[in-house]
Amino acid sequence: MKTKMDMMLQSVMKIENACFGVHVKGSEYIPLLGSNDPSSFLVGIPDIEL
Repeated sequence: MKTKMDMMLQSVMKIENACFGVHVKGSEYIPLLGSNDPSSFLVGIPDIEL
């Protein structure tokens, strides 16, 4: 039973790290310098909490 719990913990940690990585990458988005195009990809879209 201990090995199953260890494997489950590893899986949960991998999923948490993946979700955190997606959130951080999304919040680091910076539009191109000098670009004021409001239709530009991801401009004005709030971060999504996973």
